[in-house]
Amino acid sequence: MTDKRTLIAAAATVAVLAVAYGAARRLGQQLEAPGPAASVAARPAGAANEFSVDATRLPAGGPPTFTVQQGESASFTVVAPRSGKLAVHGYTEDMALTENQPLRFTLKAELSGRFPMHIHGADGSHTEVATVEVIPRR
Repeated sequence: MTDKRTLIAAAATVAVLAVAYGAARRLGQQLEAPGPAASVAARPAGAANEFSVDATRLPAGGPPTFTVQQGESASFTVVAPRSGKLAVHGYTEDMALTENQPLRFTLKAELSGRFPMHIHGADGSHTEVATVEVIPRR
């Protein structure tokens, strides 16, 4: 009976390790950023709450964070290396992106917190290109 339990425990361990390995590989593939390193412009001179992201060249140190005060509006321009959908999770529905064409949109910062901006590629990719941080009203 002990040999049977040992065999079942070993089989369960192998199954758990196989699932964990598959999940880690898939996560690693999703986290890969397309294109070469860094070039993100935030707040052009003289433009309050106007932000731009060039997702064709994502920064090596991670996506930028754009800060907005709760209750204010913020305008964004995003250029993507491929067609797909863009969403600011918690704020927007998916918006259609066309390869290398600027997408412009505005949102009213009603909820405080940190909200990731992702590109959902037609190939199933999911790439974070920025974070919108909304600072609570005082």
